[in-house]
Amino acid sequence: MITITTTSVTLSCAAIADAIQYDFEIWYDKDGAWQYYYTYSPATSLQTFWPTVDNTDCRWRVRAENENGVGAWSGWRTFNY
Repeated sequence: MITITTTSVTLSCAAIADAIQYDFEIWYDKDGAWQYYYTYSPATSLQTFWPTVDNTDCRWRVRAENENGVGAWSGWRTFNY
Protein backbone atom coordinates (compact mmCIF):
# COMPACT_ATOMS: atom_id res chain seq x y z
CA MET A 1 0.00 0.00 0.00
CA ILE A 2 1.20 3.49 -0.84
CA THR A 3 0.81 6.38 1.63
CA ILE A 4 0.01 9.74 0.06
CA THR A 5 0.62 12.91 2.06
CA THR A 6 -0.18 15.64 -0.48
CA THR A 7 -3.45 17.54 -0.85
CA SER A 8 -4.43 15.79 -4.07
CA VAL A 9 -4.15 12.33 -5.60
CA THR A 10 -3.53 11.62 -9.28
CA LEU A 11 -4.57 8.21 -10.53
CA SER A 12 -3.23 6.95 -13.84
CA CYS A 13 -3.38 3.87 -16.01
CA ALA A 14 -1.89 2.78 -19.30
CA ALA A 15 -3.57 4.59 -22.17
CA ILE A 16 -5.70 2.52 -24.55
CA ALA A 17 -5.29 3.60 -28.19
CA ASP A 18 -8.98 3.72 -29.12
CA ALA A 19 -10.41 4.73 -25.72
CA ILE A 20 -12.82 7.65 -25.66
CA GLN A 21 -13.38 7.63 -21.89
CA TYR A 22 -12.06 6.06 -18.69
CA ASP A 23 -13.96 5.37 -15.47
CA PHE A 24 -11.96 5.71 -12.24
CA GLU A 25 -13.97 4.24 -9.34
CA ILE A 26 -12.82 5.10 -5.80
CA TRP A 27 -13.83 3.54 -2.48
CA TYR A 28 -12.64 4.22 1.09
CA ASP A 29 -12.52 2.11 4.26
CA LYS A 30 -14.93 3.20 6.98
CA ASP A 31 -14.76 1.08 10.12
CA GLY A 32 -13.62 -2.01 8.22
CA ALA A 33 -16.21 -1.81 5.43
CA TRP A 34 -15.55 -0.40 1.95
CA GLN A 35 -17.73 2.61 1.11
CA TYR A 36 -18.24 3.99 -2.38
CA TYR A 37 -16.68 7.44 -2.80
CA TYR A 38 -16.96 8.58 -6.44
CA THR A 39 -16.52 7.65 -10.09
CA TYR A 40 -14.67 10.06 -12.36
CA SER A 41 -15.04 9.69 -16.14
CA PRO A 42 -12.31 11.68 -17.90
CA ALA A 43 -11.38 11.41 -21.57
CA THR A 44 -7.74 10.72 -20.60
CA SER A 45 -5.96 8.02 -18.59
CA LEU A 46 -5.21 10.49 -15.75
CA GLN A 47 -7.53 11.73 -13.02
CA THR A 48 -6.65 14.09 -10.17
CA PHE A 49 -8.97 14.45 -7.20
CA TRP A 50 -8.94 15.97 -3.71
CA PRO A 51 -10.13 13.40 -1.14
CA THR A 52 -12.32 14.61 1.71
CA VAL A 53 -11.22 11.82 4.06
CA ASP A 54 -7.87 11.88 5.88
CA ASN A 55 -5.76 9.01 7.22
CA THR A 56 -7.93 6.50 5.40
CA ASP A 57 -7.28 3.42 3.30
CA CYS A 58 -8.64 3.87 -0.20
CA ARG A 59 -8.91 1.60 -3.21
CA TRP A 60 -9.52 2.32 -6.88
CA ARG A 61 -9.97 0.60 -10.20
CA VAL A 62 -10.34 1.74 -13.78
CA ARG A 63 -11.95 0.66 -17.04
CA ALA A 64 -11.86 2.08 -20.55
CA GLU A 65 -14.64 2.70 -23.03
CA ASN A 66 -14.40 2.84 -26.81
CA GLU A 67 -16.94 2.93 -29.64
CA ASN A 68 -17.64 -0.79 -29.08
CA GLY A 69 -18.58 -0.40 -25.40
CA VAL A 70 -17.14 -0.52 -21.91
CA GLY A 71 -14.25 -2.80 -20.99
CA ALA A 72 -13.79 -4.86 -17.85
CA TRP A 73 -12.70 -3.27 -14.59
CA SER A 74 -9.02 -3.54 -13.68
CA GLY A 75 -7.95 -5.11 -10.43
CA TRP A 76 -8.07 -2.98 -7.29
CA ARG A 77 -5.12 -0.80 -6.25
CA THR A 78 -4.90 0.63 -2.72
CA PHE A 79 -3.39 3.65 -1.03
CA ASN A 80 -3.63 5.46 2.30
CA TYR A 81 -4.51 9.14 2.27
